[in-house]
Amino acid sequence: MAAIPKTMRAVSFTVPLPIDNPDSLVDITADVPTVSGHELLVQVKAVAVNPVDFKLRLYTGEHKTPKILGYDAAGVVVAQVETL
Repeated sequence: MAAIPKTMRAVSFTVPLPIDNPDSLVDITADVPTVSGHELLVQVKAVAVNPVDFKLRLYTGEHKTPKILGYDAAGVVVAQVETL
């Protein structure tokens, strides 16, 4: 199995904007999360837009920015707690 990279690409937002605004969705590079408990690390191969993604973009309260979108995903498990 190949080594797990330190960073990943993701689609995110930083402030709620209309979807037709060019700054509405932002491509970022983020740290690959570490797994704990019953979590798995998945190398994402495909994502779909979920209503949660749309609703998160409308939320005007405080949240960690940038907020990564993509709640519906498919991919390959690359790590679990027992293998780390």
